Amino acid sequence: MSMGLTLGEVVQGKIDTVGFTLQGILAAAPGIPEGLEEAAAALRVLTAGEKGGAVALCSAFVRSFDDELHELVSRSAPSLADPLESAPLLSRGAGWRRWVSAVRGASVAVSEAYRCLLPEAEGAPAGELRLKAATRLRESLKWSLIDRRKPDGGLWGDWAALRMVSVATASTDAARQVESEHLVALAHHASALDQLSLPCALAACHLIRLALPFLSISRKWVSGAQYRLGRVHAPIPVRVIECPVDAMGEEYFITAPAVEFLETFAVRLREGLVPGALAGIAPELSLAAIAHLRSLWAVGSRQRRNRRHEVDERIEVLTGWRDSLAALSGAIPVRFEEWKVLDISRSGVRAAARVRRDGGIPELGRLVSSHFPDGTARQVGIVRRVRTAEAGFTDVGIEILSLAPAYVQADDGREAIDVILCDPLSNGEAVRAIGTQRSLSRGRSLYVVQAGKVWKLRPMEFSLQGDDFELRVYQVL
Repeated sequence: MSMGLTLGEVVQGKIDTVGFTLQGILAAAPGIPEGLEEAAAALRVLTAGEKGGAVALCSAFVRSFDDELHELVSRSAPSLADPLESAPLLSRGAGWRRWVSAVRGASVAVSEAYRCLLPEAEGAPAGELRLKAATRLRESLKWSLIDRRKPDGGLWGDWAALRMVSVATASTDAARQVESEHLVALAHHASALDQLSLPCALAACHLIRLALPFLSISRKWVSGAQYRLGRVHAPIPVRVIECPVDAMGEEYFITAPAVEFLETFAVRLREGLVPGALAGIAPELSLAAIAHLRSLWAVGSRQRRNRRHEVDERIEVLTGWRDSLAALSGAIPVRFEEWKVLDISRSGVRAAARVRRDGGIPELGRLVSSHFPDGTARQVGIVRRVRTAEAGFTDVGIEILSLAPAYVQADDGREAIDVILCDPLSNGEAVRAIGTQRSLSRGRSLYVVQAGKVWKLRPMEFSLQGDDFELRVYQVL
């Protein structure tokens, strides 16, 4: 096909269209990600500049493409039934990262196609087309978040346009369904999906759909409002903590009733019962997703613990357990990356990391050791948020675990273990210890020699699993 042809020329039979279905493109591609990337590029070219009489034919083509994409994503998505078995693949596998990116790209391409077609569509079928566009727009925003992208003002601007038309036809079923899809999109935006692993993000999306009857938009300020809906000139929803001074005439997203609903699922899951609506999702995954949504949606949950301060600094960063341990123990020289600090608080650092040549980005849950060049103390933290920002850079949020970590060798009665202590040893106090995954055995005490004294660390219940490490809490005896 000449890429200069429009979709109108293609569907009117000027060339063979068999190979231009999504399935046709995938059949010739080496894999699903590659096929989706090629399909997205082709769709953008084919739908460019469609006008007038070609719209009916083009909308049928795009809707068919859209349906095939829904089916493909459902069929190829990872299973949520056993996340422990697939967790290493999902968290570190380049294949899954590329799959998510390709799904996002194809989804956004379909949304852009609808954007081209909607202004030309007229009559009864237009309401149906707007609903299809709204459903795909919701999916595009979801996959953009899961792919850890900044909120797209263009996609949110499309919502503003769709809702303006829906207001004029509020009595129709299609208009009401468009509003439902808008609620789900707002819930995705308010759920920090970019802070979750792929399986947990998908479980959270399933829970959001179940909680839809308990989500709402208020046309006046109420306590517990989470987001102020965007305006035409600034369409991205903005988080709110207290009543804005210009609250009149605004709309607000309300989530508190949904928290109570989700808690009923959590109670049953903790009792060992799996509700039918959550069949096919591992109970621990559902509980993790519910806890995440509760932490964001409950009244008062969105207030920051510490103020952020903008700075113009750079930090030397090592990522991963092995390099962090090496830096603290002084065992081997290691090469660091230099990140630009955007802001800091008592509990964390937000920085811009340059994307590596291999396309790699810091992983969620990754251990990070950082050091300000003009300082002496090295700190350790965990990557909590990763979001692609401007070209070539990634916005990384780091939760600080310790400002004064210490390397020690501990003994659990069977073998010596390399450990990073986050807190000083003091009789009767709690201390957090970091080791490789499965090196800190549950229920086994640790013995540490420090300052000529043997300290016994008795395990407590709390633990935290990272991407390549494990943190456990002990009481010092």
